[in-house]
Amino acid sequence: MLMINVGRFRSLNVHTSTKRLFWAQGKMSDFVRDLFQPQTAQALERGKFDALFTTRNLSRIAGFKVKLTTNLADHLRFRDSDKAITIFHHATFLKCQLQNPIYPAGFVAETLQTLALLFPENDANTRKWILKCGIIHRRIENYLFWHHRLVVLKDDFNDAQPTTLWYTLWFAISLAIFLGLVQSIEGGMQVYQSWPKAG
Repeated sequence: MLMINVGRFRSLNVHTSTKRLFWAQGKMSDFVRDLFQPQTAQALERGKFDALFTTRNLSRIAGFKVKLTTNLADHLRFRDSDKAITIFHHATFLKCQLQNPIYPAGFVAETLQTLALLFPENDANTRKWILKCGIIHRRIENYLFWHHRLVVLKDDFNDAQPTTLWYTLWFAISLAIFLGLVQSIEGGMQVYQSWPKAG
């Protein structure tokens, strides 16, 4: 009902959190609010996510393994051991929960915003994965519930930027070779056309 794995499971084919969640007593809404608590203002890091911070680039440039999960509690969880990030990708479910009072106020909308950030609508390669999730917020301090996990992910992505340098260098070299080849062919054709024709 809440897309949260609670209790023990003998076998689970999804990447689950290291901490098992148990709801033993109290209201369901209290359990969910305890699970998803916003950062306090004093603990917020400030800054901005740049346009490179997308799921596609996390995988292609930084080499992170992107694993889709059905467990909302594992959203944006990053495992440093194998560079794997789990993303809760059920945007339609989240849109249906926007007014659900069981979740803390603003939590569902922010989760959709994390999907908009990681799967930007203007990227044709990710547009087919997830439908429009809303406006992209690039300020780090705008994220209260997922703040810590986003900061960890951003820091690890920034640490992987030397990979970006090689990717950029490879692209520049490939482009230079291609343009050089085009110019050589064009020059050869001009020489051939200007060569005096036998009479």
